[in-house]
Amino acid sequence: MNTEKAKNLLTQVGGLLKSYEKLAKSTGENFNIFSVMGMESDEVKTHSRIIAELLNPKGSHSQGSVFLKYFFEEIEELKSIENFDFDNAKVIVEEHIGIINKDYTIGGYIDIVIKDEKNEIEVVIENKIYAPDQKGQLLRYKNHYKNCKLIYLTLDGKKPSKESYCHLDTEININIEDIILICYKDKILSWIDKCHKEAIQQPMLREMLKQYSNLLKKLTHQTINNELKMEISDLIKNNFLEASQIANNFDSTKKEIVDTFLRDVFKKIGENPINVGIKINFEGEQMHGKKFNFLISKSETSQVYIYLRIDNNQIFYGITAKDLSINGATIQSLENSSLKNFKPGRTSIIYADDFPLKINDVKDVKEILDKREIKLIEVSKFIQGLLQDLILYCENIEETLITIK
Repeated sequence: MNTEKAKNLLTQVGGLLKSYEKLAKSTGENFNIFSVMGMESDEVKTHSRIIAELLNPKGSHSQGSVFLKYFFEEIEELKSIENFDFDNAKVIVEEHIGIINKDYTIGGYIDIVIKDEKNEIEVVIENKIYAPDQKGQLLRYKNHYKNCKLIYLTLDGKKPSKESYCHLDTEININIEDIILICYKDKILSWIDKCHKEAIQQPMLREMLKQYSNLLKKLTHQTINNELKMEISDLIKNNFLEASQIANNFDSTKKEIVDTFLRDVFKKIGENPINVGIKINFEGEQMHGKKFNFLISKSETSQVYIYLRIDNNQIFYGITAKDLSINGATIQSLENSSLKNFKPGRTSIIYADDFPLKINDVKDVKEILDKREIKLIEVSKFIQGLLQDLILYCENIEETLITIK
């Protein structure tokens, strides 16, 4: 590869980005209320609730069933449903279908359910932004609504993991062909744009839909101006080999930036006199089929760990144990503690996903480079603020495990 040509390519692209960034600032394109509120990737509070409210014929949008009809028209597999009662359909967010059993074949929470109770028709939507699949998740939903249309909604239309729809007993598994794969990138964006056109005479609703459409374009990397896209495309064509080498190294470089930063965060925490005696495993460990990037424990013999894990461009943190046959008695009350935002998980005793460092967008990673010291202090303070409570929680669980055994 011609290194000089690669440098020149990056310089030219950088110049183009700066000029278009100025244009975006002058038009206000960068402002998005969901981003400002830190809710752009919240599956339940942002995406599921907005989608469900628009689908609801009795929703506050006051547009009746028109948005719901547009949704059915957008998805080929829903067009075949006959006699669906759009005007009287019910839309439920986070429907609880029971406690998850040991086999992961029943129970859980369904993101969105659309029901025509008169004709006994259900459409079930599992909504994924960055969260990983849960064991038996789709299988449990299908077992509850046996004749439902099951939709798996993601940013890019990827397939669900096999463990989310398969079980050891092959007789109760779902065929992947029976799962409707749709994505925000085209189907949902197209649907939202149709809703926006319908709401042209409703200023508040119209602007909300425009903001949401812009958010989806950001999350699916489509916000780039078409003219800018064409100019960059021309540059790539003229420097194709150099561009391919840059692309090949991009993901590994991004990973290195994040890994190095987090290592420095945990080194800083380990050097704090308050934390004398804690053990930090910088290499992490493979447990329960997951890679835990960093583990903190009170001693070498600990069975319970504070962890940080990177999965699908999102950072999760919480407490896990080598032995996950831990029953409900080990889960201490969280209601009146600083850990009340944590929730029970499948490979975690408790976990949270509101880590202050975001890495799903390239601008987030760029900020790590540009504001490294500020970010280092900010993230270190966040972890340190929870650390003592997390350690105490681990100790309580260790004691409970000893008692149970």
